[in-house]
Amino acid sequence: MCIRDRHIKMDKIDNSLVIEAQEYLREHRILELFEDLCSHLAVAQPENVEQFLIEQLKLKKEQGPKYTIYSENELDNIFKLFDLRERGYITKDQCKKALSTIAHSEYHYKMIQDDDIPEKVDIKDFKNLCGKILGVSVGEMQEAS
Repeated sequence: MCIRDRHIKMDKIDNSLVIEAQEYLREHRILELFEDLCSHLAVAQPENVEQFLIEQLKLKKEQGPKYTIYSENELDNIFKLFDLRERGYITKDQCKKALSTIAHSEYHYKMIQDDDIPEKVDIKDFKNLCGKILGVSVGEMQEAS
């Protein structure tokens, strides 16, 4: 069967099945899971991909859906990029933009928009928001290799 034939048959599938499948993927955050796994693969570039994916899935099971891979030093640098005047704080909008640069799933982007972020955010608050929104506390962060 050629690809064109598959498309024709897909058109004949009941729309309710497609909607049901999409709802299942959304409810279980399957697309976010694959986005996260691909991000981790791109950063780590392991020799043994299957073993790496198994380890990442175990981490996700232990730590939940908000696990991420940024170090404290990386968060310091991101904060500094948005605090170019070196005032020691960034605005609410700057904070949302900074968080968006390190978010890597729809879940994170939604959390950034929904969260109540103060008008002024210092480095400590920024790291706390990274933990609250992205799900990583400073102590859990892995150092970049």
